[in-house]
Amino acid sequence: MFQGSRVVVASDLTETSDEAVQQANAWAIAAGCELVACHIVPNALHNNILFPHHVQEESLGLLGAEREAEQLLIEQVQQLTGRGKDPQRVAGAPASIPPPAETFTVVIENGAPDAGIVEAAEQFLASLLVIGAGRPERGVKQAVLGSVSDRVVRYAHCPVLVARRASGSHRVVVATDFSEKAAPALEAGVEAARLLDAQVTLLHCIDIEPNQLVALGVPFGASPAVVPPGVMEEVDRNAHATLQGLKDRLGFEGDVRVVNGSAAESIVQTARELDADLIVMGTSGRTGLARIALGSTAEMVAGAAPCSVLVVRQPA
Repeated sequence: MFQGSRVVVASDLTETSDEAVQQANAWAIAAGCELVACHIVPNALHNNILFPHHVQEESLGLLGAEREAEQLLIEQVQQLTGRGKDPQRVAGAPASIPPPAETFTVVIENGAPDAGIVEAAEQFLASLLVIGAGRPERGVKQAVLGSVSDRVVRYAHCPVLVARRASGSHRVVVATDFSEKAAPALEAGVEAARLLDAQVTLLHCIDIEPNQLVALGVPFGASPAVVPPGVMEEVDRNAHATLQGLKDRLGFEGDVRVVNGSAAESIVQTARELDADLIVMGTSGRTGLARIALGSTAEMVAGAAPCSVLVVRQPA
């Protein structure tokens, strides 16, 4: 999934992006991909009917900001990766031409940062898009959308790695709900573990909760919904058997685990317990208005996880 293409990393030119740049470099080297570093300069230009000369002044200021940003981005990548920029490397060169490991491509655009990052990933046919995590470790229930990284995870057409500092445990947690949308994430998780020389914990969360309407009616005499113990034991056995079957088919080093509880909270808690370096999970390949739905499990985990999170989108 990650081989023979480009890894695009988005930088805001601050220390917040340092981990993203370093991990993007490592992924690019491991997968033999070209490294593309991008920065989006915010653009507040607008038509000014009464004072059109202001637009020209703002345009000149924007051009200067882009030039400064390019130099800062080159310096950031060079300092963090040891690469040197090759001025002969043309942006958009065919991915079939293996780039020298010491080179990288710089892209500076202007506009809305989240939209610009997504467009850069599409322009360069990225096999992986890497971004910084923004605010560190939020609780799952407080992991609300709104930051640039949240919106990039939602709208990007390729896998997105939300980068946080790794613990060095060489453990990758791959979450699956056994649905079709989780299939690409399974393959990506196994490949990621191979690239990172890590072991896989294949995880399934059993989230069986009473119907909300019944729960609201309990104070008024309604009977609470209780799942019989025998049913839960059967569900647990079936889940373990399914995970073991996936492990045998995919042929990875590691183990399988079934936990009970909310999917997002269980995934984050399991990653903490294992001191994992990476969580890999899938999300739906929706387009248009369908992508506006808030609170997907992948988005909540990406916001609250203690480690990096690789979100793999099911093809639309």
